[in-house]
Amino acid sequence: MQIEGTIRPTGDGIGFSREAWCQLVSCRPEFRRYPTRQCRNPFTGDIITVPPRQDVAEVLLEGQPVGRVSWSMSEEPLVCVIVEQSAMPLVLEWAEELAGEFHKESWGIASER
Repeated sequence: MQIEGTIRPTGDGIGFSREAWCQLVSCRPEFRRYPTRQCRNPFTGDIITVPPRQDVAEVLLEGQPVGRVSWSMSEEPLVCVIVEQSAMPLVLEWAEELAGEFHKESWGIASER
């Protein structure tokens, strides 16, 4: 069963930023960034290389994918989380490290990338 939710800042939110999140993703072993991909430019037809966003990652537990996380694409400072129940201890660690807290939510979206 997948858990959907967000990590949101607590208190004054100092230290809770996209940059802090990207740094956390870079240093924790349970995160795997998505690879660079190639696609066709719809305007020119040329093949272009699209680098992965630095604030998006797949979540691994014992080497197996168990979810994904990303910084919000809105103006709000929050991390979007979709993970299996088994990864919730990690989610709580990330929230604590960012000086935030996890809020369970339901967006009703498919578990696709």
